[in-house]
Amino acid sequence: MRLKALSQPVKRVHYGPKGSDTYYDVAVVPMSVHIAAEWHAQVQPLIDRLYSPWQGSGQPGKVRADVTWDWTRNLLLAQAYNSIGFNRSPHPAFAWSLVLRSEDGADQVPIGMLTVAPQFHATLAGPPRDRAFVWYLADAPVEFYQHLQIEEAHGVASALVDTAIQTRLDLLAGIDASTFLHADPAGGPRLIAYYSKHGMTRVMGSGPRVSLCRPFKTGEYFLMDDPLARSFCARLNPYR
Repeated sequence: MRLKALSQPVKRVHYGPKGSDTYYDVAVVPMSVHIAAEWHAQVQPLIDRLYSPWQGSGQPGKVRADVTWDWTRNLLLAQAYNSIGFNRSPHPAFAWSLVLRSEDGADQVPIGMLTVAPQFHATLAGPPRDRAFVWYLADAPVEFYQHLQIEEAHGVASALVDTAIQTRLDLLAGIDASTFLHADPAGGPRLIAYYSKHGMTRVMGSGPRVSLCRPFKTGEYFLMDDPLARSFCARLNPYR
């Protein structure tokens, strides 16, 4: 099954001071080669020039996991996943973009990028089972909004995690929202703190490989069971 749109996407994100009633209109759209190329031309150079991966020290605000990422490659990886039927999944991987929408809807500026495998089989904290796997995720840095001469959007990363969960819910007819993700060590303590703040369970200890290409590493994976994933999404209901 190939979704062209989500049934319950986030449609606006907040900007401005906390508590203010100011929002940007956004849309969750299938990632295209054009959108990936636009991110690579407009957003990625800012990330690569101004940020560094975590190496045990540094300024937390200037650390990002997605330094040197290539979203054209990430899109092709999702397509390759689908071509070879990897991981015994009955559903394909999806690539989504969160875009700012102009008033006439003609201009769509990417501020978030996501690939997700909505039914990924893995052994994490228990017997093997399938969950949504948040594969690659990135939100635009504050410098991109400064380049556009607009205020920074807030909550984009949360909207992307929500998009991954909504993809699974749509494909499984709302039966199960269970989701997991990888906290890339290059993201440093701030990335760990972000996922922990939202109540996700950090998987510690030892375990088998997550996949043929992905070894398990203690502390790098976070789980949301069905109730927690639904609770996470419920906080974003006012933005749908």
